[in-house]
Amino acid sequence: MKRIILLIAVALFFSCKKESVTEPEHHAKTLLKLSFYDEFTTNILDSVTFSVTDGNKTYTLTRDNPYVKGLPKGPVQARISKKGFITQDYKIDFTKRDTINDNIILKYDRFILDVPQDSLFASKNRKKFAFEVRRNSGFVIEKPEWVKVDTTAISKFMVKIDVTVLQHDGIQNRNGEIVFKHGESRRIIPVLQYRKNQIVTAYANVNERLSIELDMIDQFEGFPSISKLGDRCLSEIRYELVEGKKINFSTGCVNLLVPMAFKIMVKNKGGLDTLDFNVKFYDKKIDFNENRENYKYLTQTEPGKLYFSDDKQKKIGIIDIEDFLVEKKLNVAAVANQIVFNGYNKSYYLLSDDDKLRKINMQTGALSDAVTIPVDPINDHPQLPYTIPTSLVFNKNGLGFMVTLGNGISGNGYRTIDTKNNNKIGIPTELHQYDTQSADLLPNGVDFFFNTSYNSEYVEWNASSKKVSNFPGRLTVLHYKNWVFDDNNNLIDYNTKQTIASSLPFTSSVIDKSKELLYGWSYKDSQMFISQMDAKGNLIGRIPSYYYEFRLSLDGKYLIVNDEGRGDLYRVNTAVFKGKYKVEDWK
Repeated sequence: MKRIILLIAVALFFSCKKESVTEPEHHAKTLLKLSFYDEFTTNILDSVTFSVTDGNKTYTLTRDNPYVKGLPKGPVQARISKKGFITQDYKIDFTKRDTINDNIILKYDRFILDVPQDSLFASKNRKKFAFEVRRNSGFVIEKPEWVKVDTTAISKFMVKIDVTVLQHDGIQNRNGEIVFKHGESRRIIPVLQYRKNQIVTAYANVNERLSIELDMIDQFEGFPSISKLGDRCLSEIRYELVEGKKINFSTGCVNLLVPMAFKIMVKNKGGLDTLDFNVKFYDKKIDFNENRENYKYLTQTEPGKLYFSDDKQKKIGIIDIEDFLVEKKLNVAAVANQIVFNGYNKSYYLLSDDDKLRKINMQTGALSDAVTIPVDPINDHPQLPYTIPTSLVFNKNGLGFMVTLGNGISGNGYRTIDTKNNNKIGIPTELHQYDTQSADLLPNGVDFFFNTSYNSEYVEWNASSKKVSNFPGRLTVLHYKNWVFDDNNNLIDYNTKQTIASSLPFTSSVIDKSKELLYGWSYKDSQMFISQMDAKGNLIGRIPSYYYEFRLSLDGKYLIVNDEGRGDLYRVNTAVFKGKYKVEDWK
């Protein structure tokens, strides 16, 4: 009687396959409980390996812990294996239930083929694996198309197997299996081929040294190797963070207009990947290919446009700052030395190499309203008069102040042009005793001043009274509020003579008026920098550079930098001065 009851219990036990169970001590969303027997159903196996093929997760299940928790709420494809037994695939579905209790029977495996069971890892490059193994029978091979398998019989019981993973140029990792089959028996070798590791995001912070932060698409192993390319100078690479997918490093030899190139070697389980990384501090460049040294770049007079002139080819042109392209080139019927904007009548004037001052249409290049610069009978040399205008500045009332030169003679002269009064030319004889270096407007926008060539002084010239006053030192006017710099790098209010900030790190003539940010040249340890500071003298950022002419776009977004020696024009986003910024361009 007891034997009958025992047989009924066993029958009921094996008939409960995939029935729901309640396991109150576990609170996972899903719960799978498996019991394992050999093919005679007389032996309970001590442990098995349970692998979820979709999620690439592996569990070791034992008699004491036969549970798998937290599987996906839906169909699950798995594989159950144990040495000496035939590996079998296993499907379960948690769509309509949260818990499953199942019994698994494994058949003994009498096929011998001792191939490696661990994964083979390859980089994107072609890679070969070779091994010699025992076997007791023939087999067929199933594999992905990107894997090649060759076999060579060594003896009746030995075989050489060559596995070649082919070159991979795709953007995703490749997962596959090599399956050696004999009847129901299988030997499975997982194969993982990595895509080439690559940079996902890059950030730079430039000062005396350049700091780089890289985020890779895949995790790497060990320590990367980084080398700086090019022959400009050698600089130590300093590793600041190497972890997981992140590489932070720094280097010297920085220059504003010189890109820096690096070769980065990183390793994952599949092998080495070599990455090229380029960083530059300008975002766009215009290369003038003909007579480069003759192009002169002018300050904007309207947002988004920059005008230039070419004195050798008698041309002018317009640059679109946002696209940073030459929008138009125009021929001009006179040498185009310089173009000056008159805000009073919204007109442009061309300074040429003769004694004429002309209006110029910047859209067509047409010249009009030529005015002859008269000879100064008192101050000019009779044969070599100072009648060639070399610089011109207009006040808000339409009065222009010119510095003039004579052919083959030193010194200079002065002329005024009153565009409000029929282009009347004046000769301010009260300035004859001064030798000006540069002329500009005072903060009131009406009166003029100039810094002298040989004396450390500046001279103020009142446009209405013609009164002249000279002061010690030199002056730089910012054309913002009443701010000026003196020659001691003090920022002062010109009207009140009160100091706004004293002994600033550099003198500036370029200002972002909306943010009150100043740009100029500064020096440290014989190194030259283009620097940015606020009006209180706090240095925000600086980039090592050669001495280049530069302008600031009216919106304060870009520095336009002119490499006069090469004739190239660069656009530098001013964000590079403010610390870490995103690098958008790399190989």
